[in-house]
Amino acid sequence: KRKGFSNRKLSYYQEMYKLFHDKGEVKFFITELNLKDYVTRLKKEMQEKEDKINSLSDAKYNDGAKKNLTNEIESFKKRIKDSEEIINNTGKDIITLSGSMFMLIQPEVIYLSSGNYEEYMKFNSQYLIQWELIKYGIENGFKKHNFYGIPENINEHPKDYGIYEFKRGFNGYVEELIGEFELPITWHYKLFKLIHKIKK
Repeated sequence: KRKGFSNRKLSYYQEMYKLFHDKGEVKFFITELNLKDYVTRLKKEMQEKEDKINSLSDAKYNDGAKKNLTNEIESFKKRIKDSEEIINNTGKDIITLSGSMFMLIQPEVIYLSSGNYEEYMKFNSQYLIQWELIKYGIENGFKKHNFYGIPENINEHPKDYGIYEFKRGFNGYVEELIGEFELPITWHYKLFKLIHKIKK
């Protein structure tokens, strides 16, 4: 919805699971966040920063370090506040952030489909999913992690440029394939095209 992509029905994902899961050729991953554990960890890390700032003398050369630590502490406070608000608003300690579907066909792990809850985008959970699958691919002898598609004309910064930026962040490279074409050889082709158009 957020990106204006057309999505497949639930039955598509159920069929993919039925057809490929037992062969080990499809994997579904979701990320969840335990907010109470997360807040506890943030508070611990914030306390460490506060202890560090208190241990610094008032000497002028510590001003830069103190400023950086103060900024980090403010960031911790904001994340703690945001997380506590989510707990209060949802009534949940554990929230689902995102999900992805991967095809595992040697020699590639293929990142085929994913979705995120917009309100939880700030947690960047897709990075964790990709990293886990890259590690899985290495451990299981896959040669390539295929991010499966980027917007056309990336040099012109299209509206979906963020998709490219996300994928580029994993230090990959763009591989352009030769594309495809259709060669109609019977009148059935036009009929099927018309039926498909009407269905859409």
